[in-house]
Amino acid sequence: MGDLLFPDAAPSPETSPEQKVAEEPELSFEEALNRLEALVSKMETGQLPLEKLISSYEEGGKLAKICRTRLDQLERKIQILTGSAENPPQWETFQE
Repeated sequence: MGDLLFPDAAPSPETSPEQKVAEEPELSFEEALNRLEALVSKMETGQLPLEKLISSYEEGGKLAKICRTRLDQLERKIQILTGSAENPPQWETFQE
């Protein structure tokens, strides 16, 4: 199926891996990290064609961003237990 401007144009290709990453904002940190590690392993073999290497690099950047976002969210949620001999222990939000 073509588009409105170019009705005779070929249909768009199947969703690329990097588009799939962009469409999966609910990936957990672990899922994104596992996929990123698998991508890096494939890229390190030196056996990927240049086009695939570039698309893998782009996908890796998106996965890394997901990992960073998840870590930032978790960091804001971390609480620590504080207290001393004079003060009873209590929960405080983690501050950098």
